[in-house]
Amino acid sequence: MKPICVGIVGSGFVAELHMRAYRRVFGLEATVKAVVSRGHHVLEFAKRFRIPETFRDYRELLTDKTIDVVDICTPPALHAEMIVACMRAGKHVICEKPFTGYFGRSGDPTPIGRRVAKSLMYERVVQEMDETRDAIRASGRLFMYAEDWVYAPAVTKTAEILKAAKDEILFMKAEESHSGSTPLMPRNGR
Repeated sequence: MKPICVGIVGSGFVAELHMRAYRRVFGLEATVKAVVSRGHHVLEFAKRFRIPETFRDYRELLTDKTIDVVDICTPPALHAEMIVACMRAGKHVICEKPFTGYFGRSGDPTPIGRRVAKSLMYERVVQEMDETRDAIRASGRLFMYAEDWVYAPAVTKTAEILKAAKDEILFMKAEESHSGSTPLMPRNGR
């Protein structure tokens, strides 16, 4: 099987999690060839993870014919635009959560959460999602959403117990464990 060549966009906390995950891939060879980040810390990140190439603009990955997959680990406000560009360039995409949200547009009064109608925000997010879906479908490439709950230790253990017990449901309870802001909660927590 041909090795999978990855370009990762972002060099922060989530990118580090993804790099650790690439080290654990089995069943195929996946190598991270390049990392893109606007900050100077991209050089240290590349050195620490032995990534041979660094770029400042993700579009540079799109012209590299050896890159099969672009792994998007950027702030959520950039996700949809990057997904569409990557798909149009013929790349498979892994995108960190959340897929999208309403992050404001030029001319929006601030604070957005209080001064922009929720119905308008919803309408714009749905439109962005539709456009992104259309680009994904037209590309013929894979879009992979990086949601980590599937691999969370509690979920994995539950799956093992259910398989061993040959049962369907044991007991499931979930809650949000992220301590920072979420796409549904303004940064000031109100």
